[in-house]
Amino acid sequence: MNRIQVATTACIALLLGACASSPPVQFYALDSVPRNIGQEIGGINIGLGPMTFPDYLKRPQIVTRTAGSEIKLAEFQRWAEPVDRSFSRILASNVDDMLESAIVVVFPYNMNIRVDMRVIGRVFRFDTNTAGLAVLDVQWAAGDGKGGNIVEPRRLHYEAQASDPQDYDAIVLALNETLDAFSRDMAAALEEHL
Repeated sequence: MNRIQVATTACIALLLGACASSPPVQFYALDSVPRNIGQEIGGINIGLGPMTFPDYLKRPQIVTRTAGSEIKLAEFQRWAEPVDRSFSRILASNVDDMLESAIVVVFPYNMNIRVDMRVIGRVFRFDTNTAGLAVLDVQWAAGDGKGGNIVEPRRLHYEAQASDPQDYDAIVLALNETLDAFSRDMAAALEEHL
């Protein structure tokens, strides 16, 4: 073998060895609040969504903000499903469970379903910083489907502290706490108009 072949073989062996020693990918999911068991028959149908997300969150990796404006992607700690879809699904489940006289359906919903209220929103931030502070910045409003406002547009800010900023179970739990708080506030605001 000449020097080039030896060097090429050594590089390939190093690359294969590095791939074999990568840590396994861990997957995380948001979770809904504990549900009340029982059949729901609502008089009002609420269509939830779309809830739009910034592009920096539309990725499988869990996002952390470092000092300044730097974004860190956790290469081996990922969302089990796209976070924007998971967020909307869990929000709908939470609000549905909190409103006894309504059924919440997630966008895109079947056009054959009569929707009495439509809730739309925009998530500006849903991440943690390096100290483990989870932040949810969100804007939302509800309309009657005929162009009338039911809940005027509002922007809300939620924070929750992860018990261990290096533990992704704790980080996801803190993010979940912000989503739970938002769910409660949305349900309370909608309840006033049911």
